[in-house]
Amino acid sequence: MGNLVTDYQKARSLLRLGPYERWQVECITRLLKRHDDRVAAEKRLRVGRQTSAAMLARQDAGRRVSSIPPYGWVVDPSRPWRLMPRPDEQRVRDTILRGAADGNSYRAIARELNTAGVPCRSGRTWSHQTVGAIVRRASHKA
Repeated sequence: MGNLVTDYQKARSLLRLGPYERWQVECITRLLKRHDDRVAAEKRLRVGRQTSAAMLARQDAGRRVSSIPPYGWVVDPSRPWRLMPRPDEQRVRDTILRGAADGNSYRAIARELNTAGVPCRSGRTWSHQTVGAIVRRASHKA
């Protein structure tokens, strides 16, 4: 499509067109550009969906997609491409998911974990963003 737009722009400059013909060329050029933009946007969405699906399928198969394993998991030392459950974090993860299922807000869950003195993996206090990320990741798996 980009070649057609370029061709129309060249034709507009080379030909001696009247005002109506110039207007037609401008309309067609804008139409082709909009179409090209829509096609590119659809392609970006399609590639994004395919990438997300492939990454989730890889995670479901127990394979790593990041250098940092998700909360509740640890890299298997004998097979570094695999993840295995980390029991202490799995218990905290289950507590977070139960709280979310009960309708508690992410902030309330984080506050409860901080009050109970449960350590976050990073060593900092729990935040609603961290709790939300754990819940969203679990909802992808469901």
